[in-house]
Amino acid sequence: MDYIGVPGQPTHCAGHVLDLTFSNIPFAQSAVEASMHSGSDHETIVTSIPTSALGTPHLAQYHYRVPEASLPKFAGLIEIGVQGIPDPLAAQDTAQLDNCVSLLTETIQQSVRTAGRPDRKEGRAAPWWTEECKTAYQAYKRARQLYLGSPPSEETRAFKTIVRQAKRQYWRHVIDNAKDDKDLFKVIAWHKLTPENQETPLIVNDTTIYDPLEKAEALREEVLNRYTAEDDLRQCPDQEAAATLPWSTYISLEEAERNTIGVSSTSPGTDRSTVRLLRACWAHVGELIRRIFQQCLELNHFPAYWKLAEVAMIPKVGKTDRTSPRSWRPIALLS
Repeated sequence: MDYIGVPGQPTHCAGHVLDLTFSNIPFAQSAVEASMHSGSDHETIVTSIPTSALGTPHLAQYHYRVPEASLPKFAGLIEIGVQGIPDPLAAQDTAQLDNCVSLLTETIQQSVRTAGRPDRKEGRAAPWWTEECKTAYQAYKRARQLYLGSPPSEETRAFKTIVRQAKRQYWRHVIDNAKDDKDLFKVIAWHKLTPENQETPLIVNDTTIYDPLEKAEALREEVLNRYTAEDDLRQCPDQEAAATLPWSTYISLEEAERNTIGVSSTSPGTDRSTVRLLRACWAHVGELIRRIFQQCLELNHFPAYWKLAEVAMIPKVGKTDRTSPRSWRPIALLS
């Protein structure tokens, strides 16, 4: 095993190297992280371990999320971006209509990346962390920089005392306000024997699969490829009636609004356009989307950009064996 720390980097407040980290995993490394110091006389050491071999594609995915405070900025960017999109009602063919949809999709995506920030599923602050804790921590950090290597200062003792009091008050409040079994379960839910992010393996043909990419391929083969074009009807039955349905291709703004930002589904598609974002910029894109819908009816065309779907696997209700492919149901998230 090799030493994976930074040579000569102190791990104790007195300037000594007391905490050593060894590993036999290639490219693993450890280093002192000053921003995560907890008040101990030992430094906080963060160890990074690669989770995949060299050459394996990195499957970690993250998307951008627009905070509530940035929604006005997002709407302003949309207002500027849609100015350069041609009128969909002037589209003479499906290619021109697809171009309008493409420009709208790119405008929304660029606005989300500009006004939002990557949603990497990072942790959140502890529920007991108060403004008093934050103030005491800042004072402790300043004192630590001034008296590095000296015994614990008054600021250090005060910070630890305030943290202990905040934790005690928080849990006392939670326990005293527990009214039923559900509230009590939330209190003890933190005590789990297994980590929350533990991935369940997949068992296919007596083979246990752990790798995320291999699991995705196995689910695609076992669930999505169960039926092929050969299972379709050999020929479509002849339709004897030739009657047409009288209808108007005109779409009102109220109808477009009801079927765009008035829907109950909030799952984003591949373009990451959520109902929440569309509501924020509807004043600028509502009429444009209405015209796109109307021209789609005029040309009897569904835009190619909106046909792209992201297939996600969700567990079936009542199925407890997560290792079986039959316990998963595919859903398609359209743009």
